[in-house]
Amino acid sequence: MRAALAELREAALAEIAAAENDEALAAVRQKYLGRKGSLSAILRGLGQLPPEERPAMGALANEVTALVTQALEKGFLINVTLDNVVRLVPPLVLSVEQAGLLVDALVPLITAFLDRQNVPQSDAQSA
Repeated sequence: MRAALAELREAALAEIAAAENDEALAAVRQKYLGRKGSLSAILRGLGQLPPEERPAMGALANEVTALVTQALEKGFLINVTLDNVVRLVPPLVLSVEQAGLLVDALVPLITAFLDRQNVPQSDAQSA
């Protein structure tokens, strides 16, 4: 299930990055987060796991859901590559104004992610 969640996260974030308009983003949201969406199906399947695996898989599923939701809301492609590494894929050409908007939007997302991972902020800044 861990591998399925990782693949789902990668696919969802890639589709968010490829979405060219609001309708495409809405379709991605429905595909992954809707009642019959991929993440919803995985969450429904948690009950079939052994009881000792459910908390960890549930937490991971919730993390994937949160990241996909935040990326959709902000329109950013983000990818968590390790426990506390967030990879960003901004456009190749940014104006100073666009870079400022990007930073202003991403700092709260990254801070919230690190808080959920219980990573001290001083450790995150030195990485």
